[in-house]
Amino acid sequence: MTADETDRLRAAVAAGRTALAAIEGPGRRRYLAELGDDLALLAAQTKDAALADEAVRTREAALDAVPEQDDTERVTYLDGLATVLGVAYEVGDDPALLARSVEVQRAAVRAAPDDARRENLRTSLRDLWDHRPDAALLEEAVALGRILPATTESRADLCLDLVKLFDMTGREELLPEAVAAGREALGAPPDDGMRTWALFAQGQALMRLYQRRPDPATLAEFTKVSREWVTATADDPDGHAQAQTAYATALVRVHERTGDPDAARTALETAQAAAAHPTDDAFLRAWALDALGSARFRMFIAADDPDELRAAVTAQNEALALAAGKDILRAQVLTNLGLALMTLYGRLGDLDVLRQAVAVARESVAATRVAVVERHLVLGHLSGMLQLLARRTGDLATVREAITVARAAVAVTTAAHSDRAVCLLRLGDALDLLYDRTMVPATGREVIAVRRAAVAALPDEHPAAGFVRAGLCSALARHARRTGDAAALAESIAVGRAAVAALRPGTSAADLAEHHLASALVTDYERGGDRTRLDEALRGYERVLASPDAPVADWSIAGRALAVAALTAGDPGKALAAIERVVEVVPRLASRDLRSSDRAHRLGELAGTPSIAARAAIAAGRPERAVELLEQSRGVLLTEETSAAGEIARLRRTDPELGAAAERLFADLARLDGADAATAFDAAEDRRVARERWDGLLRRVRDRPGLAGFLLPPSIGTLASAAEDGPVVMVTALGDALVLTGGSVRHVPLPDAPEHEVIARTNAFLRARRRAQDPTEPLRARRAAQTTVHRTLEWLWDAIAAPILDDLGYTAPPTGRWPRVWWSPVGSLSSLPLHAAGYHGDVVDGTPQPRTVLDRVVSSYTPSVEALLHARRPVPDTAPRALIVAVPDLPATPPLDGIRAEIADLARLLGDADVLDGPAATGRALLDALPAHPVVHLACHGISDWTSPFEGRLLLHGHAMTVAALRGRQLPDARLAFLSACETSDAAPRMLDEAIHLTGAFQLAGYRHVVGTLWPVNDGAAHQIATDVYDRLTGHGTRPPDVGATALALHHAVRRRRVHDGRLRAPTQWAAHLHTGA
Repeated sequence: MTADETDRLRAAVAAGRTALAAIEGPGRRRYLAELGDDLALLAAQTKDAALADEAVRTREAALDAVPEQDDTERVTYLDGLATVLGVAYEVGDDPALLARSVEVQRAAVRAAPDDARRENLRTSLRDLWDHRPDAALLEEAVALGRILPATTESRADLCLDLVKLFDMTGREELLPEAVAAGREALGAPPDDGMRTWALFAQGQALMRLYQRRPDPATLAEFTKVSREWVTATADDPDGHAQAQTAYATALVRVHERTGDPDAARTALETAQAAAAHPTDDAFLRAWALDALGSARFRMFIAADDPDELRAAVTAQNEALALAAGKDILRAQVLTNLGLALMTLYGRLGDLDVLRQAVAVARESVAATRVAVVERHLVLGHLSGMLQLLARRTGDLATVREAITVARAAVAVTTAAHSDRAVCLLRLGDALDLLYDRTMVPATGREVIAVRRAAVAALPDEHPAAGFVRAGLCSALARHARRTGDAAALAESIAVGRAAVAALRPGTSAADLAEHHLASALVTDYERGGDRTRLDEALRGYERVLASPDAPVADWSIAGRALAVAALTAGDPGKALAAIERVVEVVPRLASRDLRSSDRAHRLGELAGTPSIAARAAIAAGRPERAVELLEQSRGVLLTEETSAAGEIARLRRTDPELGAAAERLFADLARLDGADAATAFDAAEDRRVARERWDGLLRRVRDRPGLAGFLLPPSIGTLASAAEDGPVVMVTALGDALVLTGGSVRHVPLPDAPEHEVIARTNAFLRARRRAQDPTEPLRARRAAQTTVHRTLEWLWDAIAAPILDDLGYTAPPTGRWPRVWWSPVGSLSSLPLHAAGYHGDVVDGTPQPRTVLDRVVSSYTPSVEALLHARRPVPDTAPRALIVAVPDLPATPPLDGIRAEIADLARLLGDADVLDGPAATGRALLDALPAHPVVHLACHGISDWTSPFEGRLLLHGHAMTVAALRGRQLPDARLAFLSACETSDAAPRMLDEAIHLTGAFQLAGYRHVVGTLWPVNDGAAHQIATDVYDRLTGHGTRPPDVGATALALHHAVRRRRVHDGRLRAPTQWAAHLHTGA
């Protein structure tokens, strides 16, 4: 409209106002109506809200002036008021005006229903729904749409309205009607270019119908419609990008169903083109990025390319940032992002990534409260992530939450729902976790019942039927193992065979089914001796190991199971080959892409592998290889750090430039281990890049002449050299001892220490030790517990220590120099005090040859042979300066009254030692002081942390000093760390082979000798043992401490503490201290 036209309109309004002032009577309503229309036109032109309000008031006055009996005129005036209200809404963007327009139009439709009025009302209802998402508005719009004449536009609109109503209500019956309406729209004659609109609408309907009812025909139609939409919008860049997004989404679904790699590739190409289209519309951009993320995720599945998985997470994060306030899309993006993060955790094992996945899944569940579409799926995803988190942290509350969420997922699916089996599967997995933790029989029965229901919910031909049966196979087999139920075991095997037969070989689902079936078959062989069962199990495990898609963690579990089964079958060669392959992947399983805590958790999943590896090599007649495999499969993090320190120093001497680069990159790895980033994903990316640079440097170094073995596992010749000062004894939890002495390796069988006996004795000892030291227990109970401790030490002597010492020729107390033995226990034996094994009553009874380790040899410990070699590096030729740290009275902890006397004695013996005590004894002060003090004595509370071993700590003022705080610190002059604290050598059972505790942390930092404790020690014992050790080391305070004699000094201090006034003290009062190192 031109300026002249606007001026003429203003003049018309002025004239209308003037005329209206002069007119009364029936004709006045016509002038009111005309003035209202002119005001509305002027308001629309000028965007003047005051004029729009005046237009509405004027039109309302005109309607009020119509006689009630004049229905025809009244309808006309209702139509006029509705139009003016619509204009006023557009000018002022006030939904209340639109709502008033809807009310007026309803009245008009009631008074004179016709298609034009119905169409206008339907349009206004849809516009109002955009402001007020009330399902009743959509219901009314749908009802009107059903009775409007069938045109391309009207049926496309009805299709979309039905889709929106489904999104709000979850009423599945709306989707087939929506699809039928979409088909009508596409089948109608061309309607002014409305076919592209119909293609869009039908695509939305088909996508949702397939999500709810995954029928191949629906997916084929969705793909066809989306492809046609892409073609139809070739001349419309914005519409073309939207069509490409829909087509990519369809192809993602095709790949999900068929696994067709071409579908994944085309989905990615199409999604990339859609995401590359510039747009200011946040919704469309977010939709395109979500489709891109989903397509990249499918490419990861198709090509096993971790870069695509990372790119998927990046795209989904970008989509999420743009989807704020867009409930349906945001719920979809959150679901897809959570799935990608969960998969990334499965690939990396990064706890921070898993926690982020759980947080995203919780958001997804909250988002779907406004739209119940696929709610069962987001609940299922959350339950699955919570289960992973519970497995990772051991938190029982998280297990219970996972069960609650899984039950909610089942509750929102009907018996006929296509995804009910998946929801039941999740619930069965969650209940499995609870049963493993609590062993409540009722829970075990529910697991089987839920898994049976999941199997029954799927037809035999369903692609997931085999996977669901695998879960039932596992539940039945476990029930049979724990109850002896032969019928359950037979059913487990039958179900497992059916599961394997139904799944495509080489897939992760088939690998899982093979593993569960093989496990059941081994159990059946153990029960009945049918060799065909064992042979079938071996073939199953071998197929898993040959699978190209098996995740490393799952693959390693199958490899261990194959090795054990092969040993049972009398085939040590096959067992050794299998377990060697598992040991080879340890570096991949504990990749430096992860934080140390996550790497430790991954290594904990290998618990039992070192003992199995040793047994296989021994059975194959290769004890030297057994030692090499033990070294490569335990103490991985400790050895990695200590080896790098020495090897990089040597590299700097031969190639300063390359050595400096190695030092810098290794420092980057350590720095990023604890660095913060914007997200867990970003932190993982930073570590991955640093690890790739480090790997590249390793290749460069190993290409240099003479450096091919740089930071590779040492040979048996190098390892055997550790026995130059005394034998090194590696004792496994499977009844084997490997003795390194004189440059050779000797196997000592321990037939009285089979695995089940070691586990039972260890558990009994740990329970008894805790009870014996619990002041709340009755005296009789504590005495009974001490008796159990004694019986355990006696069994250790009979079953383990005596056969080994006899083999070494240590059959009586020495008459001259005390011989030394370095114990390197494997697995659960690391929780037992081998140095205290024996019949200690012999000592007070006067037996001339006491049957105890303490009276035959001086004992030391080492977590690995390579760690011992590192501890024996040359010592600087200077008198060590000592540091004493004392924290006797930390708030909120029991006071350690004996520390003051201990510190006074040590200050006297150590002469010019520096002392940190009181509030000055902080974690930071200690870390700062360590480099200048080769000898450090710490008297304080110590705490081990089984859930987070790197959080094991010494309790100081300010912040505690943790195991993690010591990581990455290299103290080349460090000599002796005496940890006069509790539990400094204690670790969770699954982490025992990694030595991630305070004693190990000080050894890792460079201390050649570390004195630690296996359990809490009272003040009196700690004071006496520490004072005796330093008295011997310093020659009664006359010289600097001779730290090389630490093991001998501790040995004599413990022997002295063992007996008091001719009576044997309880072992818990003297056997906790141990020496680790050179």
